[in-house]
Amino acid sequence: GILYQIRIFSKNQDKMLKKGIGQLIKAHQRCASLPNSVLFAVPHRTFGMGAATELENIEQFNKLTSSERPTILVFSAEWCGACKELKPFLQKKVEEHEGKVNLLMVDADKFEDIAIQYDVTSLPTTVVMHKGKELDKMIGRTHEDRTERLIQNALNLVQALQLVLNRNINQ
Repeated sequence: GILYQIRIFSKNQDKMLKKGIGQLIKAHQRCASLPNSVLFAVPHRTFGMGAATELENIEQFNKLTSSERPTILVFSAEWCGACKELKPFLQKKVEEHEGKVNLLMVDADKFEDIAIQYDVTSLPTTVVMHKGKELDKMIGRTHEDRTERLIQNALNLVQALQLVLNRNINQ
């Protein structure tokens, strides 16, 4: 999985950080011989990574869309009001699924080639990807129940695929 490195500067570190990696901080504080700053590698789920990732480059796009985890692509733009409404709801839903889903915001103006590749003709457009394959697509700002079903269907499909693969391997 993805790991983040956290630098611990002092005993007065942010309370949220202490909660997320409390055991590591306590172990560090008990060891007087250690320096005041130590690098810790912490699983990303410790921090409830429900926040959307803003697409920065094509390498990041390829990595996330070919992931073992379903990736929800949200094609949006700065000027799109419906996109701004959809983002917090999707962030909340991704947080509820505790690291089982990636959320990638794609600025359709900045990454026009990717938007064309996925036949984005209206914003927002939401595409669910898994291992490089498109699983589902939703155009526009639809009802929250439809968005929740989109995420749940993707998770169910990935789980079913894993069961089939495991069964084939064990036979």
